[in-house]
Amino acid sequence: AFEKPALEGMTFDGKVYGVPAEFNTFVLFLNKKHFQEIGLDAEALARQWLERPITWDEFFVLAKKLEKRDDKNNITRMGFNWVWRLDPFWYAQQWWNVTEQYGCKVLDESGRAAINSPECVAAFTETWYRLVKDDMGGPDLATPNPVYAFQDFMDERQSICMGGPWAPAAWRENAPEVYENFVVAPIPQKDPDNPRTFIHTYALAVSSASKVQAESWKFLNFLLSKPGEMYRIAGYINGRKGIFESPELKEALRGLEVYMRSYTTGTFVWRSVTWAQEGDIIKRAIEEFMQDGKVKEALDRAAEEINRVRSQ
Repeated sequence: AFEKPALEGMTFDGKVYGVPAEFNTFVLFLNKKHFQEIGLDAEALARQWLERPITWDEFFVLAKKLEKRDDKNNITRMGFNWVWRLDPFWYAQQWWNVTEQYGCKVLDESGRAAINSPECVAAFTETWYRLVKDDMGGPDLATPNPVYAFQDFMDERQSICMGGPWAPAAWRENAPEVYENFVVAPIPQKDPDNPRTFIHTYALAVSSASKVQAESWKFLNFLLSKPGEMYRIAGYINGRKGIFESPELKEALRGLEVYMRSYTTGTFVWRSVTWAQEGDIIKRAIEEFMQDGKVKEALDRAAEEINRVRSQ
C-alpha cells in the first residue's frame, strides 16, 4: 500500500514494524524575492540544478552574495544557515545529506565509530564549519525556535533554508509573502554526477501486546487513507501509493519534481540501539567545532564517546 522505499526505515530482518505517517526528504527553499534583488532568477536556477546540482562550493559563494549587512558590518540577512540548538535528529537529518556525499560513515562495518574519518572531517569542515570560516552563519546568528525550525527564513532574515515538504505549511499561515515567493530546489552535492540525499519516516505502529491489533491496524489504515487531503491540510506526505498523482498534492505541493528526484537518491540514517546517545554526541561535537574550528579534535572525542557507549 506504500511507495518504495517508504517502508524500508521500519523494516528489520524482512519484517515490517510500522507504516509511515510522514515520508520525508530534504530540499532547498529559496526566497525568490531575495534572488531577484541580486539579479538572479530562483526558478530558473532550480530547473538548472535539477539537470545538474550545484556544488557546495558554488552554493556557499551564492549564499554569500545574498547576505545583507548594516553600516557596522553586522549581518542583517543570512544567505544560508543550518538549523541550530534543536534535538540530535534535527542535526542528523541535515548533516546526513552531506556525510553520505563524502563517503563519511558514523560506524564502520565492525560497529566501531568512524565519525572521525578523513571523509567525515572533510565533510563537516567544507560545509558546516565553512559558515563560520566565511563569516556568514553559524549558531550565534540563528534564531532557534523549538516549535518551528525555520524562524529566520520565515522572518526573511535568511534567503535559503533546507527542510522537508512539511515546512511551507507554516509560511502559508504565518508569513504569506514568504509563502508566495518560495521556490523548491535540489540540495547541493559534492559530486553532481553522483547525488546523495536523505529520507526518513515517522512511523505509526501497533504494539504486539495489544488485545485489539486488527482494529488498531484498521484505524491506522483509515488515518492514512486520504494522503492528498493529509498533505493539503497538514503538509505531510505519508507515502501511501498514489499520493504523488493525487490532485490535492499536485495543487498544493510546489516543486514535485525536485522532491521525487530527492526521494530516489535518499538513504535512511544509520541504525543503532544507542542511536539517541550517538546522535547527541555528534551534535555536541558539531557545536564544539563551530566555536573553535577544531573539527578533527571534536570528532575524535565523539568517536571515543560513541565507542564507549556502544561497549556498555
